[in-house]
Amino acid sequence: SDLLPRVPPELQDRDKLSHELRTFAPEAVLVTNLLGLFRSLPECASEQGARIIYDVSDHWFQEFVEGKAVFWSQVPESLFKRLPKRWLEAAFRLRGVPVSPALPQVDKAFFRSGMLKRRCAESGMPVSGAPVIYYGVPMDRFAQTPRDYSRATGKLLYVGRLIENKGAHVLVAACAELARKNAGFELALVGRCEEGYLRRLRADVDRFGLSQRVRW
Repeated sequence: SDLLPRVPPELQDRDKLSHELRTFAPEAVLVTNLLGLFRSLPECASEQGARIIYDVSDHWFQEFVEGKAVFWSQVPESLFKRLPKRWLEAAFRLRGVPVSPALPQVDKAFFRSGMLKRRCAESGMPVSGAPVIYYGVPMDRFAQTPRDYSRATGKLLYVGRLIENKGAHVLVAACAELARKNAGFELALVGRCEEGYLRRLRADVDRFGLSQRVRW
């Protein structure tokens, strides 16, 4: 139901995008995040002959693909719900907006973490050949000054949802590296967490010998 009021804006945005693509004629379009935009826009760009390149830095790619597939593949049980969906589908088709639940055409994609790529691959997306390009600084290109971590002390606070996408397990692993260098620190993890991921975090804390340094 929340999709219905967005139909006119989506069609307007497709028209604007089509105009810009015809005017500018880019060889490629970089798509970085679609959670606040319309899912048909990359397909519109592809129809204009532009290569679509996805920069996947969080879970939006999987969500927008799966959300589209679920919406168009589900068939409402009641006639009262089926008819508006049929009208909506017809309106989209008349304007050339794809309504197929099929996976999008992926000319090229690159991921910012191995976990994001793995999740998309598990969803059946054709990303096996996509590279993983991490954020960060290539430390081997810069001279490093030896540090005495035994003098380092501090309190680290994580506040937010404890989910794999946000990388709380990476923070725990980083703290294990600090502990190996004899740094003095405490870590507090604050936020809601699913039971399975919480077990994983607790197991990591125990495995790294951080139980006396981590507060929940």
